[in-house]
Amino acid sequence: MLPPGDNTPPWGQHPPRFFLVRTKNGCNIGIMQLRQGSPVTRFIIILALVLSALPPIALWPGKVEAQSPQITPKEGRAARTGVSPPTRFIRPPAVAPTPGEIGPPREIPIQPFRSVPRPKQKPAAPLSQAEGITGTPALPTPNIPAPTTTFEGLSNADNIAVHGGAVLPPDPNGDVGPNHYVQSVNLLFRVFQKNGAPVTAPLKLSSLFAGAPTSPCATRDDGDPIVLYDHLADRWLISQFARVAPISHQCIAISQTGDPSGSYFVYDFAMLNTKDIDYPKFGVWPDAYYMTDNQFNALGFAGAGAFAFDRTKMLAGDPTASFIYFDLAERDPTIGGMLPADLDGPLPPAGAPGLFAYFTADEFFDPEGDALRIFEFHADFGNPANSSFIEQSPVVVALFDPNLCGFLRNCIPQPGTAVGLDAISDRLMHRLQYRNFGSHETLVVNHTVDADGTNHAGVRYYELHRTSAGPGFGEWSIHEQATFAPDAVHRWMGSAALDQQGNLAVGFSASDNATFPSIRYAGRLASDPPGGLFQGEATLRVGAGSQTDPSSRWGDYSMLAVDPSDGCTFWYTNSYYAATSSSGWQTRIGSFAFPSCLEQGEADLSVTKSASADPVGVRSPLTYTLTATNLGPDPATGVTLTDTLPAGVGLVAVTTGNGACSVATGTVTCLLGVLASGASAIVTIRVTTPASPGTIVNTASISAQQTDPDPANNSVSLTTSVLGAELTGAFNPGSLIRRCNRTGLVCTLSGAFTLQNQGLVGVRSLSVRTAQVQLYLSDDGILSPASDRLLRAARMPIPAPGQARAIAFRVRTGPSLTGQFLIAAIDPGNVVPETNKTDNLVIFGPLP
Repeated sequence: MLPPGDNTPPWGQHPPRFFLVRTKNGCNIGIMQLRQGSPVTRFIIILALVLSALPPIALWPGKVEAQSPQITPKEGRAARTGVSPPTRFIRPPAVAPTPGEIGPPREIPIQPFRSVPRPKQKPAAPLSQAEGITGTPALPTPNIPAPTTTFEGLSNADNIAVHGGAVLPPDPNGDVGPNHYVQSVNLLFRVFQKNGAPVTAPLKLSSLFAGAPTSPCATRDDGDPIVLYDHLADRWLISQFARVAPISHQCIAISQTGDPSGSYFVYDFAMLNTKDIDYPKFGVWPDAYYMTDNQFNALGFAGAGAFAFDRTKMLAGDPTASFIYFDLAERDPTIGGMLPADLDGPLPPAGAPGLFAYFTADEFFDPEGDALRIFEFHADFGNPANSSFIEQSPVVVALFDPNLCGFLRNCIPQPGTAVGLDAISDRLMHRLQYRNFGSHETLVVNHTVDADGTNHAGVRYYELHRTSAGPGFGEWSIHEQATFAPDAVHRWMGSAALDQQGNLAVGFSASDNATFPSIRYAGRLASDPPGGLFQGEATLRVGAGSQTDPSSRWGDYSMLAVDPSDGCTFWYTNSYYAATSSSGWQTRIGSFAFPSCLEQGEADLSVTKSASADPVGVRSPLTYTLTATNLGPDPATGVTLTDTLPAGVGLVAVTTGNGACSVATGTVTCLLGVLASGASAIVTIRVTTPASPGTIVNTASISAQQTDPDPANNSVSLTTSVLGAELTGAFNPGSLIRRCNRTGLVCTLSGAFTLQNQGLVGVRSLSVRTAQVQLYLSDDGILSPASDRLLRAARMPIPAPGQARAIAFRVRTGPSLTGQFLIAAIDPGNVVPETNKTDNLVIFGPLP
């Protein structure tokens, strides 16, 4: 009971968090964590269920094995859709306050889902390269290349100018395409050229959704943005969420073309329950845009969500686009911090499901111990009930300790301040990169750990391999793992990826008592020995200040991307301070590449082409199939296929299983990425042939970054005959009848003329449906319309190919027709598209 006049609840102004932990003996324990109150009441265990003693209908089951019954998929649809204005024309509002009016930064909340770790129990692991756990014992000689490009990204000054106030944390994120880099932060996005030149102003993320004005996505900027480049379709995805009680919304924009400064199809997806969404992360996959989130209710953490959004419909701007949702709390309420796989490079094996992963640790009482749990999401948008979310065997990893500073945010030290920074070590860090090398598939991911038992932050990374493919696929296993913590500096909030050669890089933040928070990256070659980032470390941006805001919110994720144009160049973005302040963060964008990946070598590229028909009719469908092949000896990178369409054809569609294609002024350009020696890529181009007969010539060429020892097979031309109708006809002698009156002076001649189409096409493909036919009676068999007698003029339906149509005539004549001729003039105005006009004059006679 509250004291008289005291309306404060027992837990103070902060509501409790309720969550579950799984013990190794199979129990789920429900715990309520009080954020205020005496130490005695700070944690109250309110429920303990021994699941092995309960029936299968227990409230919350523990871990469900892969063979167990699946949880039920649910289907949702876009609540609102629209089209954005071109982003290059959007102008931000002028709302900048004077410096004295700027208040404390707005904090984008992140909610913990693993709040009660077991006390530290692992001994400090030695920095032993041989153990393959913590990486090299000292910082390796820096062989890693220096940045090739580096430029300023968005900053909190931009938030003040656009939103009227500062924001924490920045959550820097971005991706790279053929010509652009698109960056997002809380609560802005901006499009850059690859040289750093801005293409758009710093823009509110909500401005993308102005085309759906009644959506909360158009008015709210609640953060956690993600930018991904879909290289399979040459499109961009930009997303953030909108928290509107009682239903949260995920706001997703898909560019209409490969130009990120153009217009976007925008979608507002309302969630299917009242759980609050947090920390949404996306991955591009051939069949869907996959997403994960952490879900919360009034009691605290309420499980993870897994989503599949209908990529095909969203790329087309279809307002009926749907999503499939699994509430993973129905399967295992302890799952959280999960990531979906994000595709780089070649397609996964046909039919491969979307992949998901999160880490477990015995510090969280997880029965798997230190491991990665991997799941497969089979999405069926035609019949959502057939969708499934199936667990694979957990992948046991080298021991690690995720417990940094007891998960208190005031953790990572900085110079000149007692305020530490949040290590965010309770989850995998964005992103879970997938790459298919043909002989094997890879997953790469990282998270932050205590490297030596002294609250010393290091980056733990994993490279997983799967060598078998096909129905059922295979099991994932650790190929490479290590913790990068080579000196006393703390490294955290990383992002990891492989280039097309299998070289691995990790970008991260770095700080300690003598080092301002800076942006660094490290890496290893595919040929390096296991257990470390042996190419050493480089700095993308040296920090010159500390963050003093008491929230300690440095950031929740960063982003390392690989350039789809060459498969080699890494692009990384993260935040730093140019001077110590509460929240004056800035961001930097930069690129680097391992020279061995960029070395050209030799690749003999060839291109061949075929047409679906030759000859083909006018205004008819025609499909060109182009096959690009690398005859070796080295892999080809930056493979570009260019096809010049013939004049007069209409483009219907371009498809390829490798990379992405774009069209401009009659030229199709396909960025096919990487072709291994002996590999091929197929591009199909569907067109409609011209309206006039003739010949069309289609020319294609191929190029790559490597030297081509035989350029003679780098181009090909294909000539196709385009045919129209071919009209001719005949007078039927048996139909000619001559009758005279009794005097024999007045006679009539009747008969029939048959119009024939000996061509390839009929009215379905022609621009006209009828042909003019004129029948004459001539004295000399030479058509002279001015003097010859017109028997009949008619507009006849054009027959189908190989068919004929007849027209009758009847005319009064004199007593004798001897020596005269019947003449038919077909299409005298030359309106019908015909391959051959020489048969358009039909002469019959002389008459007897």
